This record gives sequence, structure tokens and C-alpha cells, in this order.
Amino acid sequence: MAWLFLGVLYSSAYAATGWLLRGQPEVLSWFRAAALLAPPLTGATVIFRRRHTWRGCQWLFWSTIALGLTMSAMGLTGWAAEEILLGHGTWLAWPAVFALFGGVAPLFALLAQPHRGPREPLAATTAIDIAGLAVVTGFLYSFFVTAPSATSLILVSELQQGLVVTGMAAAMCAAWNSPWRATYRRLTLGAFVSLATLTLSNVEVWQGTFRTAFVYDFTWILPFAFFPWAAAESPSSEQADHQSAEQEELARPRPWAIFTAVALLPFPTSASGRLRRKRCSRASAISRPRSPSSRCCRCSSPASPPSAPSSSRRARQCA
Repeated sequence: MAWLFLGVLYSSAYAATGWLLRGQPEVLSWFRAAALLAPPLTGATVIFRRRHTWRGCQWLFWSTIALGLTMSAMGLTGWAAEEILLGHGTWLAWPAVFALFGGVAPLFALLAQPHRGPREPLAATTAIDIAGLAVVTGFLYSFFVTAPSATSLILVSELQQGLVVTGMAAAMCAAWNSPWRATYRRLTLGAFVSLATLTLSNVEVWQGTFRTAFVYDFTWILPFAFFPWAAAESPSSEQADHQSAEQEELARPRPWAIFTAVALLPFPTSASGRLRRKRCSRASAISRPRSPSSRCCRCSSPASPPSAPSSSRRARQCA
């Protein structure tokens, strides 16, 4: 709980400092770059310091989350660097891929199923599954870097975070009688807070009222406080029986469910884009005249008596 209190305190100090530096854009950009880098790296540092207390799949679970936190830090650093160098932030750039992968990393980490024990014989094969998911997901997310607008990025970030919340909640229910239930509960709360703050930021971005170094940046600060809290109080690995490990090898988890959910993320965004383009083309086709010659003929034809309804329509077309 102390980590959560520190996260709230850090978020409040960040908002207050950003308000005091609102008249100094250059100093504010440097402050934002340094302040947003600390929360994800704090969680990765706590995991690194406790790495010797986990083994097998439990170590793989926290290593995947630590890698995701590092990728999030890289994405935030890239956005901050563009803001410092260009004077404004660019959402549709390469940092978006790192930020999206950092957000979905806890979902990939659930493939390790740490509540079922260390299961050291499974660690290598599960790591290969996670690595394959990461490569394919990075390829899919590179589409949003070249997207024509921020709509696709906003939609996929919301859908992705919703999947993370659902996955963590399902893991908490699966580990209801396990010591890992408390760990999953903390991570589920963090994912839910991240979804709420992300939705608030995306609404402001959509309306064009987003402000940096303000409460809208809480989505990059407050949710990261739940990772060190969960890692610091996570159960340590226990000695696993060799026979049970062999039984778990036969029931090795498959990544197809998670991969299918992630692979379907681009389809709602592409469908909405096609629908929007179809509406625009249909509207332009209605407003455009049939041909230049027909329009010229209409305009050059002699005027008819005003009593005829067709003459008024032609006059409006020529006007």
C-alpha cells in the first residue's frame, strides 16, 4: 500500500510542478521527460532486485512485465525527445509501438501462469511463445505508426487495455485459492486505473484539449505504482516436485487465445476507417456534378418561365 501512496503523492507533485512551470515551455519539456521516465523504471528496478526470489515460470512472468515497463519508458522517452526537439509531441510515431507493447506486456506475461508454480521445465518453451507473440504484435502495431490520424491509435489503445483488465481479472479468479491471488488483484486494480486514466486522456486528445504536464499525464504515472507494489509483495518460488513438473509439461499453455485477441485489434480500427472513407466518398459523389459538359449546358441554356419548377432547380445548380 505504501507504493500506491507514493504513486498518488508523485502524481500530485507532478501536476503541481507542471502548473508552476506552465510559463516556461522549454523547462517544462525537460521536466516532463525526466518525471515520466521515473515511474516505469521504478517498477522494473523493484523486479530486478527481487529476481533471485523467483524461478522458472514465475521468474519469466516478472521478467516479461519488467521488459514491458522498459519498453514503456522507451516510448515515453521518444515522445519527450520529439517534444523537446520539435517543440510539439507527435502521437503517430515510432514511440507508439513501444508504448503499446509496454501496455500489453502483462497480458503476455500471463502465459507463464505463475500461480501454478515455478515449473522450470516449462520456462524455455513459454519464453519462446512470449517472444513470438511480441514479434508478431510489434509487426501489427507498426501499422498504427503510419495511420493517417490518431483515431486508430486511440481505439486500439482502449481495446488493448480492456483486454489486459479482462485477462488479469480472469487470472485472479483462476488463482482464487493461491497466494498469487493478491498479486493478481493488485495488477488488476492497476490495469483498471490505467484504463480509466487512458480513457480520460484519449477523450481530451479527441476533443483537442489535451495538455501536457497536467492531470492527463496521470495515465503514465499512477498505474505504474501498482507494479512495484505487486512485485514487492509477490510470493517467492517454492521447491517444485519433479513429477508435478512433468505433468505440467503435458499441459503446457498455448498462446493462441491471447494471440487471436491481439491479432483482431487492428480490424475494428481498419473497419471504422473504411466506413469513414466510404461515407466521405459517397457524400462527395452526391455533391459533385455529373460532368463538366452537362454543368456547362445547364448554365448556358436559356431561362424558362419562372413558373416552371425545373427552372428553379437549374438556377440553383448554376449558382
